[in-house]
Amino acid sequence: MGSSRRDLELRVDLTTGCNLRCVMCTLSLLPRSHRFECLSLEQIHRLARAFFHRARAVSWSWATEPLLSPDLVEAVAIAQSAGVPDISMITNAVLLRPSRSQALVEAGLNRLVVSIDGGSPETFKAIRDGASLEKVIENLLAFSEAAARVSTRPSVEVNTVVMRRNICELAAIVEIAGRIGADQHNLIRASDYGLRGMQDQSLEGLPPEHIESSLAEAVRSARQIGVRLMISPLLRSSSGARKRHRAAWLLHQFVRKSNRQGLGAALRLAWFQARHGRNRCASPYFNLQVRGNGDIVPCCEWSYDAPLAHVDDDLDGFLEGEARSGLQGSMEGRAPVRNSCRQCPVFSLPSVDTSPGASPGCRPPG
Repeated sequence: MGSSRRDLELRVDLTTGCNLRCVMCTLSLLPRSHRFECLSLEQIHRLARAFFHRARAVSWSWATEPLLSPDLVEAVAIAQSAGVPDISMITNAVLLRPSRSQALVEAGLNRLVVSIDGGSPETFKAIRDGASLEKVIENLLAFSEAAARVSTRPSVEVNTVVMRRNICELAAIVEIAGRIGADQHNLIRASDYGLRGMQDQSLEGLPPEHIESSLAEAVRSARQIGVRLMISPLLRSSSGARKRHRAAWLLHQFVRKSNRQGLGAALRLAWFQARHGRNRCASPYFNLQVRGNGDIVPCCEWSYDAPLAHVDDDLDGFLEGEARSGLQGSMEGRAPVRNSCRQCPVFSLPSVDTSPGASPGCRPPG
């Protein structure tokens, strides 16, 4: 199986679908009649055999709804039996029935991340078409009760995508996070304001003092309730505020990764980021993502027509194989940069001079 070091963060979408049509999600473009696929239990076992001995974290969802999978509880149990330190899932919690909560907790889930984007039923329903805020809160309270009955209580995090529609309700959403027993609340910026239903939701053009006032109110509410509030630096209105909050964000990310996955994993990633900054993406070294159709890719931005592998392929030796090492080589200037990386909105990657007679290395700007 190769190295015994746990240095891999694995994100697995168990399905290709979702039960909601949220305005900020690309799945909102699909009709409700869309037939979704699910990874089979055998495919989950194949992933476990190939990757879990190296996994420091497994998230049983990334872009789709894991509770649509009939094998979710078994998937959590497989990761737990493989000794994965951090086992999580991201959900809208609409389908999180009390019996499912109890089964997930008993199977070994140690972190639940739930998406809540409205502080009122009206705003919540407008953003998450097909969901009821009252029902989601009821389900999450039941999860908290189930979590309290085990010796190692799973942590709960709330994610909120901030937009014009909910900027004035952030403090109310923090209060909901406290009510359901959340340990942490993450305020994040929408990744795509060009989607249908999001074109008028950008924070651009709002008075900076309006944004800062809403964020400050959320901070006060979090302090009173005792919930850790993490604000994406991209939400700050001034460059100085962004720099200060980015430093705090990075420090928190280090502490959180250390608590979840061990000091060694946190130090390795911190060293990598300090050495390379934005000029080398960490995903080809530390991450893998499995889509609900079985495609294996390095990150969520990767092109759908060029997977590194498929779950049904022979995955023996994949982690040290040509597909992954070649991608790492493109990060280091030893091979052409892949098209998916060139188009990435997150990192500025070097190009490679592949002209005849050129030595391996990064082409200088211009």
